[in-house]
Amino acid sequence: MGAHDQAAARRLHPPQAVTILNLPKPKRFRVLAEGMAKLAEHVGALHGELQLLQQSSVPRSRVVIDGPASEEAAKILILFDVARMGWDDQEQTKRQLERSP
Repeated sequence: MGAHDQAAARRLHPPQAVTILNLPKPKRFRVLAEGMAKLAEHVGALHGELQLLQQSSVPRSRVVIDGPASEEAAKILILFDVARMGWDDQEQTKRQLERSP
C-alpha cells in the first residue's frame, strides 16, 4: 500500500472520511478495511478499559469512556454500510460517510 493510501486510512473519520471518495475505486475497499480494523482495535482497547473500571471503585469514569466507545463502534457500522452500498452513487456514499459521529 502506498503512502497516500495509508494516510487516507489513518484519516478515516469525519469529516475526513469523505476523502476516501478521492481515491481510485479499486483502492477504496482496502482503505475502508484498514480504517475498520483501526477502529475495531480502538473499540477493543476502550472495552478493556471499561471492564477494568467496572471492577474498580470509579464507576463514573466508566460512563465517560462508554460514550466514545459506542461512537467508535457506530463508525464501524457506518463504514460497513458504505462498503455494502458500493461506489455507484457518490452523493449517497458521501452522505453516509458524513453520518459518522
